[in-house]
Amino acid sequence: MMRTDRMTVGSRAAAVVVLLLLVGCAAIEERIYHAGLVVERTRAGVTDERVQTPRESLAYLHREGEQGTIVLLHGFASQKDLWLSFLRELPEGYQVIAPDLPGHGDSLLEQDASYDVRSLAQAVIRGLDALETGPVHVAGTSLGGAVSLAIAVERPQQVLSVGLFNPAGAPGAETEMIAEAAREDGDNPLIATDRESLDALLALVFYDEPVMPWPVRSVLTRYHGRRADIHQQIWKELWQTREPIGPILEQISAPVLLVWGEQDEVFNVRGVEVFERHLGRVTTVILPDSGHTSVVEDAEETARLYHEFLQQSGNGAAP
Repeated sequence: MMRTDRMTVGSRAAAVVVLLLLVGCAAIEERIYHAGLVVERTRAGVTDERVQTPRESLAYLHREGEQGTIVLLHGFASQKDLWLSFLRELPEGYQVIAPDLPGHGDSLLEQDASYDVRSLAQAVIRGLDALETGPVHVAGTSLGGAVSLAIAVERPQQVLSVGLFNPAGAPGAETEMIAEAAREDGDNPLIATDRESLDALLALVFYDEPVMPWPVRSVLTRYHGRRADIHQQIWKELWQTREPIGPILEQISAPVLLVWGEQDEVFNVRGVEVFERHLGRVTTVILPDSGHTSVVEDAEETARLYHEFLQQSGNGAAP
């Protein structure tokens, strides 16, 4: 009996040691990851800032510039640092504001916040008002594209142009994956809970998945695991409140750049037809070897296209 007790105590002690080692390893990985993030932000010429609105505290990346203001909006379950590789390729001169959307990244909200597209757009507008930006160019990828359109509808006199990269919202673009995500009795492939589901998600959103140095995957696995419940809440509200996109597009008076990865497995490239049918002033580019996250895997090309579009759109005051 005594020997069994000693073995039990020894096993417990070993388990505690292993747990401490794992926690220590995770802490080291987090420190290394965030140190690397600081380096990448410096390379992109941005600083990490925060703005307080009457309803939320929005974290955002900021870059100084005097040629006009660009607002960059990330997609569902992502965060502001998605834009870093894109920003490294975008010529300096424009002021850049890239916020974490409500419920994402480091943005903080009231307890009873709403996550439908219109509410997300209103939160961004409150942030822009607090920053007193004046006229802006708004661009977004995936969900960020839908939010960009909502901002343009709400503030037509403020929005100079709209950039859409693989945007959400076109019913003709919804893939089987979206149908699977909409089912309440199964796992949502857009929401990662562990390493396996994160790997599957990354394979889904990238056609040519970029190399992720250690310890990026480990840190992202823990981040998405912690945020899985709020991501599911956001997705459910977005899905339940989705609106027909045609009438929204027909209200857009600003020039639009539409860039779509032909290999997109989240929103099929056939969605281009929906946007072109309803938009008045649109420039369309299809990237043949790009997936859903074209602003990352084709950062150089998407930044070049966007910069050319901005130059053609002009930098004057909003109409």
